[in-house]
Amino acid sequence: MIKLEDICNNWLDGSIEAIKDTPLCSLFKKYDSDKKFGGPRGSNHNYSNLYFEILKKLIAEKGVINYFELGLGSKDKQFIGGSPNGAAGGSLFAVNDFLNPTIEEKTYKHGNIYGADIDDTIKIEHPNIKTFQCDQTCLKSINSLWSNEELKDIKFDLIIEDGLHELQANIHFATHSLHKLKPGGIFIVEDCECSSNILGMFSGLSETSYTDVYVIHESHLPFDPKTLECFTNNPIPAHPDQEKRIKFKTRVNDYHQYPCNEKFNMKHDLRINTIIKTYQSPIWVMQRNY
Repeated sequence: MIKLEDICNNWLDGSIEAIKDTPLCSLFKKYDSDKKFGGPRGSNHNYSNLYFEILKKLIAEKGVINYFELGLGSKDKQFIGGSPNGAAGGSLFAVNDFLNPTIEEKTYKHGNIYGADIDDTIKIEHPNIKTFQCDQTCLKSINSLWSNEELKDIKFDLIIEDGLHELQANIHFATHSLHKLKPGGIFIVEDCECSSNILGMFSGLSETSYTDVYVIHESHLPFDPKTLECFTNNPIPAHPDQEKRIKFKTRVNDYHQYPCNEKFNMKHDLRINTIIKTYQSPIWVMQRNY
């Protein structure tokens, strides 16, 4: 079974390639996804380097996996984050090409791919991809998604949430979707509210209790976006509020304590629940017990 803690530690200590393109990075660029910097959309992310490592291990272990992503890139500006330059479904096409490649006219099947977006006009017609509508801020909409005939009996190996980049929306969708993970399944929330906002959710809380969960310290990639030079030998120092990120202060029944809260972990049977730094913004990563 994949140990997410090993992957995270390898990411933070530089054992996983974080800058150079992997085959998955190239596919995200091909389909204009923003999961790798250097693509047509001018993204500053490098999520695809981490996902490459996770997907490789999932394929090696399981052969065929179930992948789900929320937030497909609406072109409609009426939705928060919607843009005429959005690449609707781009990341799903990239993941499909990676999981189900065609080599010398032979297709290798390693993945069933699903996605959802608040914009119900995003409908992808593809034999390996199925898409649905979901508003992650609405419980009725989330329940409707998971009770759909095509999804109700499916559990996922990897769920990526790239929808509304607001902490409460992230928590809401995770709270009502973690049950859809297989044992050992991984749930990742992209573009978490950045440093000061995450810490702001915990300001003023009592100092009498701290969470007792596995939390990897937040680090910075050894990469300078201005010079594009590597800082491998001189990593950027940790944030001055490092300790606050390692020991998230908690209050009983405080909704905003959830990202690193023991009760949340127990309720959702989580083995790992932590926030790690990628280039530009943190991601929230969870893994169900196995």
